[in-house]
Amino acid sequence: MWLRVVFLSLLLALGLQGGEAHLRVAFYNVENFHLTPAEGVRVKSPESVAAVVEVIRSVNADVLALCEMGSLRDAGELRGLLEDVGLHYEHFEYHQSLDEARRLCVLSRIPIVRRDSQAELFFELDGRREPMRRGILDVTLQMRPEEELRLVAVHLKSRRPVPQGEALIRRNEAMLLRRHIDAIFQHDPDVALILAGDLNDTKDQPAILEVQGVRGREGYLQDVRPSDDVGDVWTHFWRETDVYSRIDYLMVSKALRKRIAGSGIPRAPQWSSASDHRLVFVDIKH
Repeated sequence: MWLRVVFLSLLLALGLQGGEAHLRVAFYNVENFHLTPAEGVRVKSPESVAAVVEVIRSVNADVLALCEMGSLRDAGELRGLLEDVGLHYEHFEYHQSLDEARRLCVLSRIPIVRRDSQAELFFELDGRREPMRRGILDVTLQMRPEEELRLVAVHLKSRRPVPQGEALIRRNEAMLLRRHIDAIFQHDPDVALILAGDLNDTKDQPAILEVQGVRGREGYLQDVRPSDDVGDVWTHFWRETDVYSRIDYLMVSKALRKRIAGSGIPRAPQWSSASDHRLVFVDIKH
């Protein structure tokens, strides 16, 4: 019996179960990851940085999408810190969006073979041209020699109030995102696609329904809905209001639905030192 337990543990450590290989894709809002001083930003404390590294290390993802990343230099520093704890990410994408303080990036062990990110996207609101400040990060990864994985990562408008209406801005950003997703499916209806992001809203709200699409129609994205080891699904704690909610998502296209081998949220003891968000991940059979 003990040999079987050891063997299964080794399989899990190798990302294998029942002879099948799994690709782990994770998303994490690292809450203002600034390591270098800059005007208008607060440098992340060494304790918080160490906690972020430990949360990421505990999950050991093959592909890691991050939001609220600081400068390109900050992203490089995090990459180096992860290297120090045994996580080597050879491939890297840093999205130069209009929001210079909170950017998206991807660290990957598998090659990035195409880059289709969008930085300058705009919508009309009350007669004014408004930007989608964080844009859309869009990369294609070589999952296997004959198979690609499309990863789209986003960070929609926060829930902090603004005069134009934060929910209305988020809804318009969601429409731009859905337009981008629809274009992907028009080009390839069978695309293996994962949407990862801090969508800053709960699943019943118009922005989320807009992004997800219409059930049964082409381009509909299934919500993976990861949970932690006690069944909790919340991903964010808003300290100002004492509210726990699920606003970080992983959604997959039809091509990936039956290939989900598992998903989760690490219930790390240091999660609140690292960020006001929790990391989410999904395992894909490949």
